[in-house]
Amino acid sequence: MATTIAVTPPTLDETMVRNLVTDWYRSTNDHLPVEQLVNMLADDMKMTYPNIDEPFTGTPAFKNCYAEVLAKYFNETHRVAVAQRLLVGISSDPSPGRPIKEH
Repeated sequence: MATTIAVTPPTLDETMVRNLVTDWYRSTNDHLPVEQLVNMLADDMKMTYPNIDEPFTGTPAFKNCYAEVLAKYFNETHRVAVAQRLLVGISSDPSPGRPIKEH
């Protein structure tokens, strides 16, 4: 007989989100190897960037995008500015219109 275990994703707080964003941009500024960045992502992640026409899904697509970005913008540096309002959403359903929890 199979056993089913329900897993609840952890609740993100403002500090966790700020740390993730800071670590992400520090990693991209330092041009860390793509495998280190992939460790920060879910396998089925979906990313949207303003300068890329279509969102992309999954770590293989991210690896391709990261290689292209490094080739194009090698010396670009990102700075993180603190927003007054933080929106945090966790979902296995990335469909538009899904409620986002405000902090």
